[in-house]
Amino acid sequence: AVVSTQSGHYGREMSVSKMFVVDEVTPDVTKFAQYEISGSTYEPKGSISHNGRRVQCVGIPELHEMSYIQSLCNDSSIDYNEHKKAYEKIGEPTEVAMKVLAEKMNVLGLDTSKLTKAQLASANSDAIDQKFKKIATLEFSRDRKSMSVLVTPTDPTVTQKCGISHSEKMFVKGAPDFVLERCTHIRVKKKKVPTATLR
Repeated sequence: AVVSTQSGHYGREMSVSKMFVVDEVTPDVTKFAQYEISGSTYEPKGSISHNGRRVQCVGIPELHEMSYIQSLCNDSSIDYNEHKKAYEKIGEPTEVAMKVLAEKMNVLGLDTSKLTKAQLASANSDAIDQKFKKIATLEFSRDRKSMSVLVTPTDPTVTQKCGISHSEKMFVKGAPDFVLERCTHIRVKKKKVPTATLR
């Protein structure tokens, strides 16, 4: 995901404006799918679009795993301040932007129509947390330039939806160049493709 800083109503708030996933790999070219995200504040409200059309992330397998990483590999959160009538960050702005994106994506297809503003701050992240058991966390370090969590899925449907095996997973987020140089495979929809085939 590409994170951009935009000016919000209560000052500068960081938000994710675009995200990319590998869409197709051929011997000659690697194609990416680009998604645009609306909303430039910490409010967990906005839409996801692809090629100018609004999409429901619940039906896009490769976005499930991305949302799991944004929720689980993250120590920050958002909170609704009743006094200010605004959403506020708790933690690092970049991580908070990722949490907000996970709420907008709603990959589990939760019905959020009757939730309070306070509940909307973490409904999807909380639901994802309940689907996995955290075994260990490797905090962000300057050497690794990444943060990792080792998890075990507790609900087989979360892994079936995105085509990953129902076993322990190491979810990682960090600087793309440092993460990619440690990868042997990349996800293309529901398949694993060796990184050596990327062009």
